[in-house]
Amino acid sequence: MLCGTTTNIKKTILPSILVGDCQISISSKAKNLGVVLDDCFSMEHQINQMIKTMNFELKRIHRMKHYIPLHLLKTVVCALILSRLNYCNSLLAGLPYIKLEKLQNVQNRAARLVLGIGRNDSMGVKAMLRELHWLPIKAHIEFEYKISLLCSDAINS
Repeated sequence: MLCGTTTNIKKTILPSILVGDCQISISSKAKNLGVVLDDCFSMEHQINQMIKTMNFELKRIHRMKHYIPLHLLKTVVCALILSRLNYCNSLLAGLPYIKLEKLQNVQNRAARLVLGIGRNDSMGVKAMLRELHWLPIKAHIEFEYKISLLCSDAINS
């Protein structure tokens, strides 16, 4: 994978690399530990994959929510949705809010599902998240990033 800004990548004409006798083609993205990194580090593909998976899970949970007690519904949503939002989210630190807003919308839908609130109800997003004791996506990312920095500093000193 060749990484850089979009203009620098376009300037570089390198279709493949010869390593020994093997011809290795350049890829625009690579997957490691379930995280898809693209050549510009925009995380667009990773965010889209997360949203696709979480929307699928939300639909499944929505179909069975009438058969599950509220405390168990909250546990299922935390296990299937919030765990995916939190996985490697420190890699999303520094991204513009317009990209993180997509993830925030999924979290908002999950909160509405748990609380049984429709889209047109007057309860605000902050009130929903506060009632469930969930942090907004941006706060999760900043918190995880700070913990990562603290761990890195502790290891290096």
